[in-house]
Amino acid sequence: MSDSLLTLPEQLRFIHEQITAGRLAADSLIPAINSELSRMHEAGIVAPAIFVGNVVLRRSYYPNQGPDDSGQLVVAVLNIPGGLGACYFDCDEFLHVESDIRELSNVASAKVISYADLDSHAKACLLNQVGPLISAFIATIDIALR
Repeated sequence: MSDSLLTLPEQLRFIHEQITAGRLAADSLIPAINSELSRMHEAGIVAPAIFVGNVVLRRSYYPNQGPDDSGQLVVAVLNIPGGLGACYFDCDEFLHVESDIRELSNVASAKVISYADLDSHAKACLLNQVGPLISAFIATIDIALR
């Protein structure tokens, strides 16, 4: 058996550990953020809004889940009042709307999936967009307070 085959279990174990660690970190942070955002909205401090972040995950469709000649993108979003979550896009659909921020926001608004309803891999990958999305949101509050 080749050495590369012998390392496959270790590679898979590493990937599993990375995804699990990311998901656990996100699970300890994102629900608390979403709760605060919901409270701010309920108090009338912030109006409904959507902030579209970056693509956090690119993957092939599983068999019978999507077009054979395409893939799925997971895009991070901050949706007020729903909080941090994501949208699943077909690659072709995303390419069609990504250059028009207004259209992207409109489509994302209709596709938002709450953090609680995301699959584990998407949850883990969302973590790196928490800072940028919350910063974009806070910047709108700072402008409103001046």
